[in-house]
Amino acid sequence: MGRRGDRPSEYDDVAAELAQHSGSLTAATRRRLAVAAFDRTSEYDRLIGNALGGRTSEGEFPDAVEFLREPIELRYGENPHQKAAVYWLGAPSEAPMAPTPFELLKGAALSFTNLLDLDTALALVSEFSQPAAAVVKHATPCGVAVAPTIGEALQDAIATDPVARYGCVIAANRPIGPADPAQLHGVFVDLLAAPGFDPAARTALDVRGKMKLVRVDPPPLDRPRWEAHSALGRLLLQESDRRPLLPAELRPVTGRTAGPEEMATIDFAWRVARHAKSNAIVLAHGTRTVGIGSGQPTRVKAVELAVEVAGERAKGSVLASDAFFPFADGVEVAGRAGIATIVQPGGSLRDTEVIRAAEEARIAMYFTGWRIFRH
Repeated sequence: MGRRGDRPSEYDDVAAELAQHSGSLTAATRRRLAVAAFDRTSEYDRLIGNALGGRTSEGEFPDAVEFLREPIELRYGENPHQKAAVYWLGAPSEAPMAPTPFELLKGAALSFTNLLDLDTALALVSEFSQPAAAVVKHATPCGVAVAPTIGEALQDAIATDPVARYGCVIAANRPIGPADPAQLHGVFVDLLAAPGFDPAARTALDVRGKMKLVRVDPPPLDRPRWEAHSALGRLLLQESDRRPLLPAELRPVTGRTAGPEEMATIDFAWRVARHAKSNAIVLAHGTRTVGIGSGQPTRVKAVELAVEVAGERAKGSVLASDAFFPFADGVEVAGRAGIATIVQPGGSLRDTEVIRAAEEARIAMYFTGWRIFRH
């Protein structure tokens, strides 16, 4: 997104004003164009400075970042009494213009929280090359699935947590087909996002008056991407977590080991867990979640919440934990629920007690050696 006064789309407006005023521009227009010109030349100066200073190599943080106002109108911020706006964050070494990332096809303007939920949902489905769907509420997943078709993925993702999904945002990494809206019957969906919508699907979804429809492509995993947060009046910038979990990194620490199907589920559950708020616990069967506990101040509470959501589905599931178990209590809860396999970073001072609890419960446990916190 370029600045106003710095876009080819404004050429006609400027030409019309010149014609209206006999070849001259108003003081306000001249000022706006001057600001745009100086901003653009300053971008060039920073680009040259970064290049000469060797600050453009991949992985290095820029000395300066720039915020450009997007033309996306938000209904409100986190609450209706708070105003909000969208800015595009770019390093000076990047292209100064970026297209609006999505198209609102139907429904009211998005809110601040819609964008946060949508960002999480898109990041989740972009983890997978197969058809995938993610159900997100309050910027944390409450159901994720990969399946042969988007319809099946929607069905499995929605089934994870019938309570938490109320008023959710759902994203898919494939277009919504003509039969897919049937999977949303009886589910209050605030926003549905996909790369496209079949005309028959649009007709079926148009009757859902309050549902927002957004056409958007999930971000490619191989694209370098920054994440920005704010704290204490300062900008916090970090690389997005794109690190894959390699099979060679999984270290078995119990006598019982997982079979091939459980090993595949480990990869799926780990990918989901990195997008849930810490402390995060994900329970999965195959390539569908059955329970997610996140945003808890203690890990045992996160396990209890995930087990409660899963119910009987917890039996035989794979548990992924975003960080180590500081005590054995979380593993003991998992054992009583019948969980079969746990993957976690390891590194606790009480790893010996944690492993012993897994052994007593006949749980296969693997350490990854690295964590996936998300705050």
